[in-house]
Amino acid sequence: MPKNRLFFVIMLLFIFIFTYSKVTAALEVVNDLYYSGQYEQALERMVERESSFLEKIGSEKYYLNLAYLYYENGMLDHYVNTLEKSYQASGKQPGLALKTAVGHYTAGSYDRAEEFFTRLAGTDLEHLSGIEQRRFFFYRGSNARAAGNLSQAEDYWQQGREHQPTYAGFDVELARLAEIQNNYEQALTYYQSALSKDSSISYVLPQMAEAAEHIGDYEQAWSYWQRSYESGISRERAARETERLQKMLPEKEPEPEPITEIEPAPDWEPDWKSYDLLDEDPGLLTLEVGVGQQKSRQLFQVDAPFRIINEQGLVILTYGEPYTEWELKRLESGEFQLKRAGESLAVFSGAYDLEIIPLEDRASIMLHNIAYGSGYFFAGREDRQYRGRMRIQVEDGRQFRTINRVNIQEYLVSVVPSEMPASWPMEALKAQTLAARSFTIRNLGRRQARYGFDLLDTVSDAAYSGINSEHPRTTEAVKATRGEVGVHGGRVIDAVFSSNSGGHTEDSVYVWGGEVPYLQGVNLIKGDSSIEFPLLPAGLIEWHQSSPETHSGPGSYSYEHAYRWMREVDLELLAERLDLSRVIDFRIKERSPGGYVQEIAVKGPEEVATIRGGVIRSTLGGVRSSSFSALRKYDEQGFLRQLILYGAGWGHGVGMDQTAAARMAGEGYSYREIFTTFYTGTEIETRY
Repeated sequence: MPKNRLFFVIMLLFIFIFTYSKVTAALEVVNDLYYSGQYEQALERMVERESSFLEKIGSEKYYLNLAYLYYENGMLDHYVNTLEKSYQASGKQPGLALKTAVGHYTAGSYDRAEEFFTRLAGTDLEHLSGIEQRRFFFYRGSNARAAGNLSQAEDYWQQGREHQPTYAGFDVELARLAEIQNNYEQALTYYQSALSKDSSISYVLPQMAEAAEHIGDYEQAWSYWQRSYESGISRERAARETERLQKMLPEKEPEPEPITEIEPAPDWEPDWKSYDLLDEDPGLLTLEVGVGQQKSRQLFQVDAPFRIINEQGLVILTYGEPYTEWELKRLESGEFQLKRAGESLAVFSGAYDLEIIPLEDRASIMLHNIAYGSGYFFAGREDRQYRGRMRIQVEDGRQFRTINRVNIQEYLVSVVPSEMPASWPMEALKAQTLAARSFTIRNLGRRQARYGFDLLDTVSDAAYSGINSEHPRTTEAVKATRGEVGVHGGRVIDAVFSSNSGGHTEDSVYVWGGEVPYLQGVNLIKGDSSIEFPLLPAGLIEWHQSSPETHSGPGSYSYEHAYRWMREVDLELLAERLDLSRVIDFRIKERSPGGYVQEIAVKGPEEVATIRGGVIRSTLGGVRSSSFSALRKYDEQGFLRQLILYGAGWGHGVGMDQTAAARMAGEGYSYREIFTTFYTGTEIETRY
């Protein structure tokens, strides 16, 4: 090839690379602006570079990204017109027809929305994915209701319920329709169905209580308000309503503290569970776990003789009979009272901690009515059986806290099956054991030290329910990996984990702050993929609204609604939690590169409330994760009327993805390979 011709080719190639790089850089700028909540500037850049962006990503993707930027800027006419351009450019793909239909519903053009829904209702419906079909029925019903056609809305939601029977959203909408028609019995039935399908939607408990009271079932209404309180839903109102309904139930004995402390059952018959002896190595690490909530009384039994001493060595009880009902109570004076089978045996100083010590090696202690999951949708109470000893730690006033003293093996055989189903593959259970053991050792003397013990028994540290949760398979995993931990830089790692990352784990720096080298985001997409984070706006929304093939995906170890979920936010509850008279607008202001929401601005009539970090999920009513996109619909006055989130995964998303670990184990990965996949640059060492 002549030199001048070669030079010309090289120059063309250089120009192409230079131009391509400039366009790529320009798209990255749009992305940066979008992820930082600067939607107006992102839109300006997108419009300025239209021709180059069209050439690089194609008209379908360009118009779809442009549409979402119009939407974020409140330009709804431009939004739906640009959606239609994307739909036309795609060759009228059913998926884009659905997006356009929902767009018109959001913009309030209900007739136009129904035109697109009608196009999809024929053979095109078969070409939609399961998640898309769910949205089709949900929004077609919502569109009909917004247009005033309640009977059509009910029909579409019933069709959706039959087509997608596991999705609770249809039941919630049908319950609300029944309430409009004053059919509270039917409304309650739908709400009960919804809660049975998705126990995390505890925000419906107040509506369930109201429906129960409308039909005269005050006992059930009382129960729902009590659950609402324990789940952290409208707690002040729930406390008032429970107290009010208490007076309407004369057959129910009044309780001195009806919400925070429930009286023990008069005839308590514990359900004892058999258990195996574990390591008797006296050198094993011992830890103390705070059990349940602070209280002023505790009913308990021991399956062996025991004694009670105080921290000064004074023997309070020399010999306690096994399988006998005992009670410890703090009196108004601050003293302790010890009862046996309801009969007072002794009153003694409440200034010192106590310890309940079984006198046999193979022994356990049963505690009655332990509260768990306070503030979470799964909150409840149950009797729990524990290995080891119990320390009664004196608190201010008439309170005390029950603390279980066990060795690390005894602790782990309860934690591992509490955190991961024992039926899952053994290699996944071993990986979970390594994570739990590493987390425990790393956090001893750190997380709860200011309260006088090591760890809490809740998911804020690790779920621990004593012998109740133990299982032979997880006990085997604990024994098989005895002493093994993850190490980075010579230190045991803080091996946090979550249920499901949605297909991409999160960097810890974006959740808790502070760079941790072994807690980096991991892409769990299976096989070759062009999906690389951060995604463009349309790509991110598609990530949340579709079900890509990843190790985290639904199957034997996860439900679809744990992987990809759709949740309407209760705006009244949101306003209550933020102390706003009403919610006018909702905007995502900042995201991490992995798409996790870091900051939200919620506008009220007179002020704007900011939600950041770890409280985002709880403030929004216990949504499954902070990896989500939002659909907002406004009323004619421009106030927010409906807020629906599309989300990915369940949990904070940092560290090991438990669902992905199980799928990887099922595909032949070893527990060591699984563990080191999620904890970057770590090694596994045996520490005891």
